[in-house]
Amino acid sequence: FVDAGFAGDKEDTKSTSGKNFPVLTGPNTYFPLTWSSTKQTATSRSTTESEVVSLALGVFSEAIPASILWTLILGRDIKTRIYEDNQATITVVKKGYSKKLRHISRTHKVNLGSLKEVCVNDSTELVCIETKKQAADIFTKALAPNLWDHALEMLGIQKTSRPPPPEEEDPRPN
Repeated sequence: FVDAGFAGDKEDTKSTSGKNFPVLTGPNTYFPLTWSSTKQTATSRSTTESEVVSLALGVFSEAIPASILWTLILGRDIKTRIYEDNQATITVVKKGYSKKLRHISRTHKVNLGSLKEVCVNDSTELVCIETKKQAADIFTKALAPNLWDHALEMLGIQKTSRPPPPEEEDPRPN
């Protein structure tokens, strides 16, 4: 799960990246291994740009290394699912380019190109998820008190009232 809070810092307008990576899931298992909140180092000019930066951070710092590790431990290929709640970001990553992002710096262009390479690989799946089911949302901005229970439940910190869904479905509670 990766997310970004666009221009959330009131002083310098920088965005915040949030990630909940990797999460081990199975028929009766939902176990997040790491999560983080990181202020982005450059100002993004759009939500899509900030989401691409966050996605690159999550994929290259956590998802790929974890995938390699679990492939070695299990002795077989594993499927990596990356949950993103911004459809425009998914479209741009799958294309590897967007005219609306032609202004982005060289670093962000490399991120975008690298993400396209990863996401066309059969072992990686970029999945669009509803914002209310985005487990990384809690790491991108302050949440209203009434949203905390749901956010903690998505992180596996609070017990859900039902067993986790099968692996083929969204691994988080509704």
